[in-house]
Amino acid sequence: MEIDVQKLVDAVETASNLDQLYTAILNLDQAPLNSDYDSDEIYSAQKSIDWASLPTFGGTEPEDTHEILSWDEERLLVQTGSNCYSIVDRDDRDEE
Repeated sequence: MEIDVQKLVDAVETASNLDQLYTAILNLDQAPLNSDYDSDEIYSAQKSIDWASLPTFGGTEPEDTHEILSWDEERLLVQTGSNCYSIVDRDDRDEE
């Protein structure tokens, strides 16, 4: 079953909370591993996303947004390397 790649992009761009955004990013990131997807189409879709302007979900913008893709009042969505994403508590990030 082939899934519309645009739906993966739309899920990233229209996420309504940090958990949905995290899941959408993982789904888009892992799509090339699924044989039902055209990898060139996936890479093109990934490039079409403005990664510096992903939706945010409340709370103040962190002072240092290096590696931070998005946030809510209590957590941060961070990218710590190529294809490495995680959600961390703001307090944990402040300790670094």
